[in-house]
Amino acid sequence: MNFRKIQTNIIIETVVFLCIVGHLTPIIVNGQYQTPNNQCGGRFRTVNGTIDFHYNTETNPDPDMKKVCVWTIIPYPFQRYIEVTVDSSSLTCNANNDRLGFTWLNESSSAKPVTQASTCEPIHIKNEGSVLIVVLISESSKQNTGFKLTWRGTGFYSRIRFVTAYNSYGKPSVQPIPYFGAGFIGNSLSTFAFPTGNRTDGHTMEMIISPVKLQTDIYTDCPGLGRGDWINKECSLLMVFLIENDGTLKVHSTFTDSTSDYTELRNENGFYMVFWGGNRYAATGGGSLMLNYTSIRN
Repeated sequence: MNFRKIQTNIIIETVVFLCIVGHLTPIIVNGQYQTPNNQCGGRFRTVNGTIDFHYNTETNPDPDMKKVCVWTIIPYPFQRYIEVTVDSSSLTCNANNDRLGFTWLNESSSAKPVTQASTCEPIHIKNEGSVLIVVLISESSKQNTGFKLTWRGTGFYSRIRFVTAYNSYGKPSVQPIPYFGAGFIGNSLSTFAFPTGNRTDGHTMEMIISPVKLQTDIYTDCPGLGRGDWINKECSLLMVFLIENDGTLKVHSTFTDSTSDYTELRNENGFYMVFWGGNRYAATGGGSLMLNYTSIRN
């Protein structure tokens, strides 16, 4: 196995947002950064919007290379539901070509915290959740193919959160920024996307997380409160997901307290993380994490 690293440090804090990986042209929307909707991945804060993505010489410089694009949608103000309509698609939807996946994240105590769907066909889907992650995976992308979708948030959700969204994309992850740190304040929502680079065929991404420091306060209405194994009354919750082959997110591990143990994970498509801090009544919670990630030749 070959490890290649660049000795660079980046710190992302919820009070200051820095993006070092890739060249972005951010747009201010409702006081938050938003990326153009035709890039291979990005972040959006509007209640209604469109992703209109197609492969071309800019988005698909190496057609033979596998592509993993991740878009994070967090409507502002928060909404209880996010509806998605795939208006048109010229993708070839099967295991050997393209997959389009959707994952809703929900902090309400009355609903399932994570809901997924995967389809390339024109369709309308509505699920409960204040965060939506859209993932496109293409094994062999074809020029001028793509999709257009619209989203619409409904049901105002009375939450006040400081939101940051970090996307690691635009650079090959054969040489990723290997060290990453994040600090969280109370009553915040932070998302982190680490898709495998788009010029990294034959590589698997490895991530090691340690340490995790979370502030916990016992309340009855905090992020992650749900049914069964999801019951969690702490006011700080860190969730780590694997990006599945169908484009959906699968929970790998959750953290509700501090730990210095190493959490090691590998995945050919990359990872996604979300942090919830604070509850409905108080700006409690918070914490920090450190990790490093590299690409390993298969």
